Amino acid sequence: MLDFSQVDELARAAKLELAEEDKVAFVKRLEELLNYMKKFLAMDLDNVEPFTFVNSITNVLREDEVMPGNDQDTALANAPLTQDGYFVVPKIELL
Repeated sequence: MLDFSQVDELARAAKLELAEEDKVAFVKRLEELLNYMKKFLAMDLDNVEPFTFVNSITNVLREDEVMPGNDQDTALANAPLTQDGYFVVPKIELL
């Protein structure tokens, strides 16, 4: 059973500010999820066969191959703005 001090701790760790009604809804929803997981974990799976494919599928992924990449001029050719061989992008300000 969760209490509001645990919800406050989780919210603080996630850098969230929760109103009281949000805390109540959060506790209710989390308890529903935990109860579902308890039912899931209590299932008897001893007689359940492991999942297998109907046909014999083998590895469908291709082998890795070294391929030539783009040179710098080609990579920058369609960029709207470049400077000294680099892409120029707007500055991102952190909160």
